[in-house]
Amino acid sequence: MSTPPRLYLIDGSSQMYRAYHAIRGLTGPDGKSTNAVYGFVTMLRKLMNEQQPQYIAASFDLAGPTFRSELATDYKANRAPMPGDLAEQIPWVHEACEALGVPILTSRRYEADDVIGTLATKAAAQGFEVAIVTGDKDFFQLVHDGIKVYNPKDEGTWYDATAVKEKFGVTPAQIVDVLALMGDSIDNIKGVPGIGEKGARDLIAAYGGLEALLAHAGDVTNKRYREGLLAHAEDARQSRALARIHTDCPVEFEPDAVRYHGVSQQRCFELFSRLGFRSLVMEFAPTAQTVGKDYSVVDTPDAVRALAADLRQAGRFALRVLPDAPGAMRQARYVPIGGGLGFDGGVDVRDALDALRPVLEDGAVRKIGHDLKFDAILLARHGVVLQGLETDTMLASYLIDATRSEHRLEDLALEHAGYKALTEEDVCGRGAKSVSFAQIPVEAALDYAGERADLAWQLAPALRDLLAREDLETVYEQLEHPLIPVLVDIERAGVRIDGAALASQSQQIDQELNRWRARSSTSTRRRSSARSCSTRWACGRKRFAGPRRRRPSPPRSRCSTSWRSATRCLASSSSGAR
Repeated sequence: MSTPPRLYLIDGSSQMYRAYHAIRGLTGPDGKSTNAVYGFVTMLRKLMNEQQPQYIAASFDLAGPTFRSELATDYKANRAPMPGDLAEQIPWVHEACEALGVPILTSRRYEADDVIGTLATKAAAQGFEVAIVTGDKDFFQLVHDGIKVYNPKDEGTWYDATAVKEKFGVTPAQIVDVLALMGDSIDNIKGVPGIGEKGARDLIAAYGGLEALLAHAGDVTNKRYREGLLAHAEDARQSRALARIHTDCPVEFEPDAVRYHGVSQQRCFELFSRLGFRSLVMEFAPTAQTVGKDYSVVDTPDAVRALAADLRQAGRFALRVLPDAPGAMRQARYVPIGGGLGFDGGVDVRDALDALRPVLEDGAVRKIGHDLKFDAILLARHGVVLQGLETDTMLASYLIDATRSEHRLEDLALEHAGYKALTEEDVCGRGAKSVSFAQIPVEAALDYAGERADLAWQLAPALRDLLAREDLETVYEQLEHPLIPVLVDIERAGVRIDGAALASQSQQIDQELNRWRARSSTSTRRRSSARSCSTRWACGRKRFAGPRRRRPSPPRSRCSTSWRSATRCLASSSSGAR
C-alpha cells in the first residue's frame, strides 16, 4: 500500500511573529530590521530540509475586516498594533516564501487560520495527509484522521488526536469548547470570567461539550464556575463562534498549485543580498555549475604559441599563476606546464615559457590579476619579468577599504559580481589531506585557475570605478601600483638583517628589564614578580579601610607600563636574533 502524499500548511502569521520576538537587533545594510525575515527563513529552510515536502503552502492574515470583526465589533480590540519594524518586513517574508518555492494562499474576510482549515479539510478529503505547521494551540481543533499539527520549535513535535488528548485532557473536537470557556485576552474573546485553561479543560472533560455544560450549569459544584456559566452563557457561545476555525472559506485546493518545485536560486540570492544575510548569500550565489563558461586546456606547444598570438592581438588579458606547492564565466585558458600527478600530458616548461615570454614581458600588452605581485614572483623564478601590469584587484580593494581584514577574491566576487567562487580548499582539500595544484586533476585546476583570471577580469572595471568615485585613482597609479615590481624584487632578493645590531638591542633591553625588576622589588619591600601588577595592587589595597563594594581595577603604573613596553619590544624585535 503506497504512502499518501503529505501537504504542509504553514501558519505564516504566527511563525512570523514568533521569529520577530525570538531574534532581536538584526538589521540589513540599510539599517532596517530584518529579524523576522531571517527567523522565518531559518524555520522554513529547516522544515524543508528535514521533512522534504512534496506539497507545501503558507497562509498569512490580510489587512482589513473579517467575518469575526463583523460578528463582534470589539474582536481583537485589545490587541496592540503591529510593531512598525515588523510590518515593514511582511513583504520580504512573502517574497522569501515565494523564492523558496512556497506558494501563499489567502482569502478576503477570512484569517489565515480559516484558509488553512479549509485547505486541510479539502486535502484530507482527497486522500492527502496534512501537517499544519504552527505553534498555535487553536489548530488542535482541526486534528483528526489525516490532519496533524506540527510545531517546528526546537526538534519539532507532532500532534495527532492521541497527543492532543494527552496534552490537554480533551479530544480535538472539544478544543473549541475549551477555548470558548477560557477566552483569549489578546483577541478579546471574552470567554467566561473566572474560568481559566485548567478549569475549562476539566469542565469540558466532565460534561462532554459546551452545550451540555451550559444545560447543567446549575449543577457545577464550584461556585465561581457556576455563577460565571449562569451569567455568561451567551458570551461563551459567542466566544466559541469566534474561536472556531472555519473550514468552508472560498479557497480551492488544487494539488498542482501547491506542489513543491524547489527554490529559485536567483530570487533567493537577490533577496538575501538586499537583506544582508551573508551566510544565505553564500549558499545561493551563482557558481561555475550554474553559470555558462568557456574554459579550456592548452596542452600542446602549437596551442601555446597560438594562445600567445591571441593574447598579443587582444592587447589586454587577465592571468593567474598557480604554484606547484601551496604557498568567472567567460573565457580562460589553462596551460599545465610541467604536468603533474593528475595529468600525464602537459607542455615542457621551457617550451611554454619561450612561447609566452614575449607577450608576458611586453609592456604594451596590459595584464590584470588578483595579487599580481604573487604572479610576478612565480614567473620571475623562471626568468620571466612580468611587464605591463594594469589592474591588481586585491590592491584596488585594499585602497577602497583598508579596514577589511582580508581582500580575498572569493569575497570580492560575491560582493561585486554576485558569484560564489571556488576556493583553494575546494580543489586541493584542507588540513592534512590537502594536496598541491600539481597533484589535482587538470580539469579541477582548469576550473580554479580559469575562474580566478576570469573573475579578476570582471572585477577590474567595477573596482576601477570605485577608485575613481573615492578619488583614489592617483594614489593607485602613482603610489601603490608602482610598488608592485619593487616589492617583487625585495621579496625575491630578501632583506639583509644586521644580527649584531639586533643582538646589541636585545642586550640593552635585558638590562632595562633588570633595572625595572630591581626597582619593583625595592618599592614593595618584598620580592614580587614585576609581571603581576595586580598582586602588588592587592598588597597596597589591604591598607585602606572602608566597605568593599567592588574590586577596583589595578592602576597601570609607570613601572608596569615601562615593563610591558620593554618585554613587548624584546619579544617582537630582538628574540630571534639572540
